[in-house]
Amino acid sequence: MAQMLAWDRVLGGVGEAEWTKCAQRCKETGIVAALFVAGIQSACNEGSLQEMRLISGPAVELVRFPNAGHSIHNANKQSVDEFDRHVERVMKAAAKSAKKNSTL
Repeated sequence: MAQMLAWDRVLGGVGEAEWTKCAQRCKETGIVAALFVAGIQSACNEGSLQEMRLISGPAVELVRFPNAGHSIHNANKQSVDEFDRHVERVMKAAAKSAKKNSTL
């Protein structure tokens, strides 16, 4: 069931329109989104990453985990520690932006 939902709602259901909306929202709020990419058995190919970067521009930071497989958060300790640091940075930036934008 989880795999079916992931394919339907994430992999098969999110395309250029959704990515464009995400990038636009990042640009509007000043949030720089992080696009996490595994180095081993990644679900992202370089062509798709380039297309995504063309749409998003500087609103998205590409974060590569060269020693991690598709499930970066389940990879080796070094990759997991790096993953945790990046997630923490993203969450702090989002909280800061939310606080700033809530006063508008």
